[in-house]
Amino acid sequence: MTTGEIEEYISKSIGMDLSKVFDQYLRDYRVPIFEYEITNGVLMYRWNDVIDGFDMPVEVIIDGKNTVLYPTSEFKKLPIKNLLY
Repeated sequence: MTTGEIEEYISKSIGMDLSKVFDQYLRDYRVPIFEYEITNGVLMYRWNDVIDGFDMPVEVIIDGKNTVLYPTSEFKKLPIKNLLY
């Protein structure tokens, strides 16, 4: 069994293309950095120090609800209600 076959099996089992996640963690020396900033009730977030196309989701709790973010290497914005620090 090859590494590629194992990666494909895991991706199919999860129902999500994990090829960029495997490329990032198995074939690149950089450690992904999840960057975020909250300004005026808006969450801005992205991945930094990653390969092109890296888009591993991140589960967070926003406004008391589990939310899945899909960061890329470009900043995305999400308005947040009831922001507590």
